[in-house]
Amino acid sequence: MKVSLRKRSAQLLGATGVALVAGLIGAGAAAASTDCINPVGSEPFLLHVNPGHGDMTTDPATAWSTWDACPADYQSSASLAIVTRTSAGEVQYHTASSAVAADGSRLSGTFNASMGAHVVADGLQAGSTYEVIVRCFNANFQFTPVQSTFIKIAADGQSWRVRF
Repeated sequence: MKVSLRKRSAQLLGATGVALVAGLIGAGAAAASTDCINPVGSEPFLLHVNPGHGDMTTDPATAWSTWDACPADYQSSASLAIVTRTSAGEVQYHTASSAVAADGSRLSGTFNASMGAHVVADGLQAGSTYEVIVRCFNANFQFTPVQSTFIKIAADGQSWRVRF
């Protein structure tokens, strides 16, 4: 009887631990997207932004780089885009950098304009979090969104920060 009671206790403890870890992972994933305006990227946080915070008027806002290359069938070019959604729910991509070579190596570039310029041009709102993604294009100009991160604009609209 003691052996089976110990086995049951160990199984219950193990199952509880697995459920707890799964819940924490799920909560982290949910937290990354619940306050974000339209998360669409397939690899959150693989996009590195340096520096990870700044004034809204710094021009260009920052440099960016990826941890990995674009997928093999999407290596014609790549660019950085800020993702928003229209009032009708349609996804919009606002180019934040010019195209860079996507030849199988890690990508890098800079924002074309300050975050403040994107607020005006792309309708970004203070106190909101936006996903910034790398779009990898194929020869037919079709793209796949990869390697993203989230940027939060301060409530006063004066600064921004990469949100982890």
